[in-house]
Amino acid sequence: MNIIYILSYERSGSTLFHNVLGQIEGFFSVGELRYFADRFHDTRPCGCGDKVTDCHFWRKVIAKFPNINMQTSKIPRYIKGQYLPIIFLPFSKILIRLIFSRHLTYINQLYKAIEGESRSLVIIDSSKSPIYCYLLSLIPEINLKIIHLIRSVYGVEYSLYKRKQTGHPKYQKHNPLYGSVRWVLSNIVSTKLVKKIGVPYKQIKYEQFILNPEKTVKLILDWLHMRDLNIDFIYKRGVTLYPTHSVGGSPSRHITGEVPLKLDIDWKKNLPQLYKTIISIIARPLLIKYGYY
Repeated sequence: MNIIYILSYERSGSTLFHNVLGQIEGFFSVGELRYFADRFHDTRPCGCGDKVTDCHFWRKVIAKFPNINMQTSKIPRYIKGQYLPIIFLPFSKILIRLIFSRHLTYINQLYKAIEGESRSLVIIDSSKSPIYCYLLSLIPEINLKIIHLIRSVYGVEYSLYKRKQTGHPKYQKHNPLYGSVRWVLSNIVSTKLVKKIGVPYKQIKYEQFILNPEKTVKLILDWLHMRDLNIDFIYKRGVTLYPTHSVGGSPSRHITGEVPLKLDIDWKKNLPQLYKTIISIIARPLLIKYGYY
């Protein structure tokens, strides 16, 4: 099974990036698949618009392993941080396999069912989580490749700042110090994780993708040795998107039709100066490393 895993920090454009890659012939977008079991207990829809339990594609997938218990097999949310230090220990593979043996079986079955039903060359998972990425690397049947999607912390923090201003309850306690530290740690952990796993890896900057989507997609296809695939859905500074069967991601996964791509640089004038100062102090070394200065 060929899987491209998108590793990134929140508000980094992974949903849009994932949806664009999913338009390539033979590529199949599943969104943030680590939340798949959760979709059987909430009302959030599939990328096609139907409830996941009513979606014709996912109903066929589930039918391939009817005896699995979704509640006990789902990946707990707390694994985002609790087990992260373990994966960098010398004996991490043994420990993680012991802790998540049931989950690894479930994940393997799920991907096999998706591959069989979609008949795809490549499955794209935008789950972002480092620990979930590590779980995938422990499944022998999976041919894993990782794209580390990076967005400038200024753009990320401006996106979070706007959500805070709208009164979103999840972000009312968010502040630039906390956000900048998390952005730095997330990207450092992602880089170290890729080295630990030792699978093919590509670093993509969100800004470069938005400014030149055709060049970015061609770069990825060259990396995958699939450069002859059709990408006519990309036009100058925009893309044509068709519905996917993504089970998780931002609401933008439901956007279809001709979608112009424009770099959001409003943070330069609208992000408070205090935010910019704190971000610069905390994140400057990594911003320089990634070429943002």
